[in-house]
Amino acid sequence: MHSPPSLVCPDCQRALEAKDQHFTCRSCANRFPSWLGIVSLIHGSERDLDPISKVLLDAFPQSSFEELLKLRTPSFSTPDAKLLERYRAYRQNMMQRGRAFYEMARVSARSQQESVANQLAIALGCGVGASMACMAREFAHVIGVDPSLPDLLLARKAFDELGAHNVTLAHCFGERMPVPTATIDFIIAENVLEHVQELGSVLQEVGRVLKPDAVFVGDCANRFNILRPEPHVHLWGVGLLPRQWQARYVMWRRNFQGYDKSVHLKSYRHLLSELRSRLGPTSTIEFPRAVTFGFSKRIDDVLAVIDRIPLLRVMLLSIFPVFVAVGRRSRT
Repeated sequence: MHSPPSLVCPDCQRALEAKDQHFTCRSCANRFPSWLGIVSLIHGSERDLDPISKVLLDAFPQSSFEELLKLRTPSFSTPDAKLLERYRAYRQNMMQRGRAFYEMARVSARSQQESVANQLAIALGCGVGASMACMAREFAHVIGVDPSLPDLLLARKAFDELGAHNVTLAHCFGERMPVPTATIDFIIAENVLEHVQELGSVLQEVGRVLKPDAVFVGDCANRFNILRPEPHVHLWGVGLLPRQWQARYVMWRRNFQGYDKSVHLKSYRHLLSELRSRLGPTSTIEFPRAVTFGFSKRIDDVLAVIDRIPLLRVMLLSIFPVFVAVGRRSRT
């Protein structure tokens, strides 16, 4: 059996040692709390453990994944009943979506690298581990990182029930992963990039931990999508507004607080520029598999034709609801 990878201190890159509900760095004396083996690198997490995490930790020993999921209350700050119902439906279908996303990601990865090594992978923004279940069957070990401790606790329960022991979970931001440099064969990011405020910093960290020629695949909602409503608040044209107006518009239409803190939609050109700058010049933006995101299968045939016409391809990608970022770590 492949031994678990050593987690490292994000400040000095020395190995962390698990001891007494904490992970400790012997080199710089950093001390990070842990719950159920999940190390937390987010400042203040031990002192200010959120109420939902406390509920889940208390219920964890005697509860199933489905029972814990019901305790995981929506984090949306809105009284909009339709929006809350869409959120609940989204969470109920997340395992199925995770499998579909992973299948798409593996196909996209092969467009950059014919053969992807299967030793060590990361699910960036792993949530409850929807994509990781598939990854754990193909890779020797999988690391899931996410800034939401409640979701990571759900992921821990899911993998306990599956009997998947080749999984490590870390409570952290994508800019600060406890992973050694140049050790990762594959990284996926499902429904993550549109929530990242500092895209360049996250992709810089992705580039740091990937081995040379290793691949990153992540999807992203398009800021300038004009073909469907914005997926998080189900409103048309949010991304077409100046960023300083978006939160006020969403508050007016949906009574949703904090949109600017939770959603930061990316454009085709911005994402492509950052991807090539941080990972390498062969990085690209692709059309998604239509069925993965709820489109008709017939659209895949149309997109395959458009994909062979460079100018038309770029024009449509610029306004398409979702695109897929595929980056291969440059050797230089």
